[in-house]
Amino acid sequence: MIWLLAFASLQAEEICKKKILVLCSNGGNGHNAAVGALKTILHDRYEFTVIYPIDELEMFGVQSGEGLYNLFLQKGWTRSVNFVSRYVAPKVFRRYKKKIEGLIGNHIEAAEPDLVVSVIPFINFYASEAARKATVPFLMITTDNDLQTFVHGLQGVCHPNFKVVVGTHLSCSQEILHEKNIADHLIEVIGLPVRPDFLVKKDAKLLREKYQIPAHKPVILIMIGGAGGDATYQYAKTLGRIQMGVHLIACAGRNKEMADAMRKIKINVSNSLTVMEFTDQIPELMTIADLIITKPGTLSTTESLAMQLPILMDCTNPVIDWEQANIDLIKNYGVGKDIKKLEQTEMLVREYLYDTELRYRVQQAYQKMPANRFNESIAGVIDEMCTTKDSL
Repeated sequence: MIWLLAFASLQAEEICKKKILVLCSNGGNGHNAAVGALKTILHDRYEFTVIYPIDELEMFGVQSGEGLYNLFLQKGWTRSVNFVSRYVAPKVFRRYKKKIEGLIGNHIEAAEPDLVVSVIPFINFYASEAARKATVPFLMITTDNDLQTFVHGLQGVCHPNFKVVVGTHLSCSQEILHEKNIADHLIEVIGLPVRPDFLVKKDAKLLREKYQIPAHKPVILIMIGGAGGDATYQYAKTLGRIQMGVHLIACAGRNKEMADAMRKIKINVSNSLTVMEFTDQIPELMTIADLIITKPGTLSTTESLAMQLPILMDCTNPVIDWEQANIDLIKNYGVGKDIKKLEQTEMLVREYLYDTELRYRVQQAYQKMPANRFNESIAGVIDEMCTTKDSL
């Protein structure tokens, strides 16, 4: 009898869960990571349906192909990414606005959500219109510090239950929303999504043993995007051959060819190297690390800041427009620098590893930095929006 009551109680909890429809994207890793964080934080209270509307679109008779965007990132073709995002994508999405609105409206009708959440750029006005016509609240959770790709068309928003979550008080976050006539009371400045595992303290000594890393060597984590950006190989090769007495962890992501190439690098006898293919254990690797070399993407920036690491950002190639804000952020906070030329790498690494005064200043800067409150605050934002829906 007791087990029947327990089963009935679990069923009642499932029935009582409110439903969230999430608009996500496979362009880069940041959008899926944001959804993963949301699910981890709210899974016991909300039921999630995740859709990929940009992937569902057919434009000029072909699918939108977010995989092409990821290929451009992997190859470092940022000029092409910038050109498309500035001049091509906004016009194309405007042309297909009715189709986008209808597509999302169909998903709303099928899922019957209590809230629509978007973590993607370009189509938020059309998505908000679909939600407004279905009388469902609409929440934008931004995944970049520069919102230039998120705000297209937002000056036309007339949804009565609409809000935006942003990460910082930067002009490229809040002020760009003000320019689109989004009032302050509709903007929640609580931080950006980050997987809860990045906020849980771990034992660095045990993790060094797990990954077989010498106890006496400083660790440099090289992580240039989940697709395994080609720059990872160049940094591993450059640093590996210098007498530095360090252990390098080079993340190849899903780029197996590059992983094999890095394992063949002839490194200086004072150094050691671990090559990691795709892994979801980045919080463990960051716990071990004394310094990270990464791209200026918002996901890796947010995770590195959460782990309070000194950060060197790879800027040896042109930077994606909306990622410049992340470079400015770490420099303004005093927790890192940008690498403009590969020849600067050794000097900057030695400074951030061995200059004790600099490392102390970085630690102090982290103590003064505003906390990322996303994980502790997002439930309240969502609960309030769903409650407001119930009262309408």
